Amino acid sequence: KKMKKGEFYAAVPISDAAISQWRNGKTEPSREKMERMANILGTTVAYLEYGIKKAPAGNSDEGKEFEEIFSQLNEKNKSIALAQLKALLDNQ
Repeated sequence: KKMKKGEFYAAVPISDAAISQWRNGKTEPSREKMERMANILGTTVAYLEYGIKKAPAGNSDEGKEFEEIFSQLNEKNKSIALAQLKALLDNQ
């Protein structure tokens, strides 16, 4: 998106300090913040978290269902699911 950093931060809202803590692994953004960032950027939470590309958020019921299920997995199972999805993609 052609948006200045300050505009993005104000829209979420987030701060430079929050971003720094996320990058350093000290804290993680809330689900609400992740959803807001994804909506602003026209993508999905799954893409922001794991690089799973798909249609922009809100464009399909399958995408919404995927995000809902994926968000409920624990970290170990998210890693397993991600590996399986990548394998499926490689075999297409």
